[in-house]
Amino acid sequence: RMPDLAGGDGIAVTVDNGGANKIDAYLQVTTVYESTIDPVTGEGTAQATITLATTVDPDGLPDYAVGNSVELPRGTNRMLLSVYSGLPAVEGTLDGAPVRLLGGGAIEWQATETWSDIPPGETRTLVVDFAGRLLTTSAEPGVRPPVTVRPQVMSLPQVYEIR
Repeated sequence: RMPDLAGGDGIAVTVDNGGANKIDAYLQVTTVYESTIDPVTGEGTAQATITLATTVDPDGLPDYAVGNSVELPRGTNRMLLSVYSGLPAVEGTLDGAPVRLLGGGAIEWQATETWSDIPPGETRTLVVDFAGRLLTTSAEPGVRPPVTVRPQVMSLPQVYEIR
């Protein structure tokens, strides 16, 4: 369940395995979230830079852990990435190339998602730009609305930096 934003902004990144394996145990997710929100109107912009790094060496590991059901090389992590913010997503890039973002509102949280494949030992960077208005704001003039962080439970804990 997503927490109440209580009049502020938020960021959450979730990963859903798309390869029918256990490779998520070797995925490190690091997110830097930068936002500028008008505390009175709730209007603002934000950017999430999400770094996804696979730490797996598939040699010697069983197929149920690093194989997959989508005919990708062993150790490749296929995932559905979902990014949630208090603001709607407007565009995104994956390793610098434009990426199609799907999604929409989920009460206070705005959701967007895209698919990604990461070969073993490699890193991908998803950048999502957000712009719009928070549904509610409770901040006082001159006070930045709070940013709620909702990490996904993973073998390698997610890292968030809020700026």
